Amino acid sequence: MITIGNRKIGAGQAPFVIVEMSGNHNQSLERAMEIVEAAAKAGAYGCVMRPLIKIGDMVSEAPA
Repeated sequence: MITIGNRKIGAGQAPFVIVEMSGNHNQSLERAMEIVEAAAKAGAYGCVMRPLIKIGDMVSEAPA
């Protein structure tokens, strides 16, 4: 068993839910906060927000 913050993670414990927001906020801080609030009310413990990186920005020669 491990502990994150005050939550125990392991067999016999409640699910540890982390939501993934992606671009669902449409670059709106207000929308992002609404999503975070809704996730918290639904019982999520955390939220992952990843930056959108286009393939062309990651490789030197992107396919045409």
